Amino acid sequence: MDLCFPEAEVETQLRRTWITESVLCSADEEGGHVSAKVCRACGSRYLRRQLDLFSDPVIGALGNKAQKRLRKHVPGIGRGDFVEGYSVAPPGCNFDGAEESWHGIKRRIRSN
Repeated sequence: MDLCFPEAEVETQLRRTWITESVLCSADEEGGHVSAKVCRACGSRYLRRQLDLFSDPVIGALGNKAQKRLRKHVPGIGRGDFVEGYSVAPPGCNFDGAEESWHGIKRRIRSN
């Protein structure tokens, strides 16, 4: 949030940001598999409905799982509808290009 809204206090940053899961259904264990059937049902029932609350959201998908789930399991979402970024948690945050990917999200937010 500091990257996207550096001039703002944390309270203002939080009012400008909606943070959620990619399909809002959890795996049985952290980092575990969520079936395609569950991803489709949850993406449609939960995430799609949340996104519909916003008139023109900038969607930043952090990590491969989030990106794949958005593309495959959330109705009306395609690759061009969100900005891809590396995960902010290890190991993704340690890869070359991670910080630049987060700047891509910042640029989309600032241009919106």
